[in-house]
Amino acid sequence: IKNPSLLPDIILLDVNMPVMNGWEFLEAYDAIKNEISKKITIYVISSSLDENDILHSAEFKTVQGYRIKPVLKDEFTRILAGLCQ
Repeated sequence: IKNPSLLPDIILLDVNMPVMNGWEFLEAYDAIKNEISKKITIYVISSSLDENDILHSAEFKTVQGYRIKPVLKDEFTRILAGLCQ
């Protein structure tokens, strides 16, 4: 990546997305993460209450947490505050 400052600080990733689902994104990201010099925080944000989805997200070292939609303002504020630490 030529200019890592153009990359996001945080990615809020849904499991169910068109074209590439969240799991496919995480696999693709894991394949290139060593080429990225910037730390990017990833949270899975999903309406899925499926325990398998929650456990699967924990298999990815790049995922910092799994949150159930809707993410309310207080929870979103905590997520953002964690970036500043």
